[in-house]
Amino acid sequence: MEIMLRAALDTHSPGRIPDLELICLRDAAIARLNADCLGCAGPTNILAWPPARTGAIGFSEGTEQATLGTIVLSVDAVRREARLYGQNPAAYCRRLLAHGLAHVLGYDHGPGMDALCARMLEHAG
Repeated sequence: MEIMLRAALDTHSPGRIPDLELICLRDAAIARLNADCLGCAGPTNILAWPPARTGAIGFSEGTEQATLGTIVLSVDAVRREARLYGQNPAAYCRRLLAHGLAHVLGYDHGPGMDALCARMLEHAG
């Protein structure tokens, strides 16, 4: 994940990069979150939010620690969809994480997001 994040932020320096919160849930829990936060029924494979503050990179309240945002991943969806698409679960999970990271960085679906995800996955191997 750090390699993808460095590629997304276009930084190869050994310095600190912002923290990213990753939460892994089962379908039932992500379905509740999907309904509560987005008003969508049922489970989804990934949800992503930038930091609560407006702007590119926020800071955790009361600290100087940079935080990029939160990604919530359904482990059930990773297994189910990887099998459905005939993909390796680890590779499929990386694709979903790149997708979520692009959303955290403010990208919406389209060519720009696709290019960023491709760059992150290329660096992730």
